[in-house]
Amino acid sequence: MDLKIAGKNALVLGSTRGIGNACAKMLAEEGCRVTVCGRSAEHVEKARLDLSGGGHGGVVVDLADRNSVQTLVSAIERGDQPVDILVNNTGGPPLQKITETTVEDWETNVHAMLYPVFQVTSAALPGMVKQRWGRIITIVSSGVVQPIAGLGISNALRSSIVGWSKTLSEEVAPLGITVNCVIPGRIRTQRVQQVDELRATNLGISVEEMRQQSFEGIPMGRYGEPEEIANVVGFLASSRSSYTTGSLIRVDGGSIRSL
Repeated sequence: MDLKIAGKNALVLGSTRGIGNACAKMLAEEGCRVTVCGRSAEHVEKARLDLSGGGHGGVVVDLADRNSVQTLVSAIERGDQPVDILVNNTGGPPLQKITETTVEDWETNVHAMLYPVFQVTSAALPGMVKQRWGRIITIVSSGVVQPIAGLGISNALRSSIVGWSKTLSEEVAPLGITVNCVIPGRIRTQRVQQVDELRATNLGISVEEMRQQSFEGIPMGRYGEPEEIANVVGFLASSRSSYTTGSLIRVDGGSIRSL
């Protein structure tokens, strides 16, 4: 299926590995000019060179650093970094109970997880409004509908992103701009590997035993692949998804129990 987005400019945050990288590759395969983002110049360049097609770019940006984010925002506002399709993908906080958090923990993660999404989107919107076409897709977490034990900060902050996304979708819908969130289930990424290792250590079992326990809670009996998230992101980024906005799209193998 032709998604009809060849030639569009796509900016994918956190795209040197995992889900973000899979999204960047998917959009490049559809003919988009993709800008990959990451904290390491070496990793950004490698990710850029791995994309199919040509004309791709790379930006070194640390989403936890306000000055770094502002540099990217300024480039978008000047028109140096045009954005038709924006994929907001940020890292998550460490495993931590809410009862163990400090004010500093909240401040650190608000600046790393919320502000970059809000700032970069606000910078990209005027260009989308001008051409009356745009796609804003934010990767969140299953914790926004089924809170995950031990991930209190993530549950709270990503839920606020969902509220922001839904509100924004209503404001820009008449302008041909769609705004959606994608909810990954357990996806085979470095982040999930780290969580499995930590939980296995806490329970005194092997990582493989921990993984098998996780599989038992997933109807499909396995972790998803980053590419399975990217396939959905690709559709939401396309011209064929023009009537889909303000939505939460689950890609979770059936693991979320709520309706």
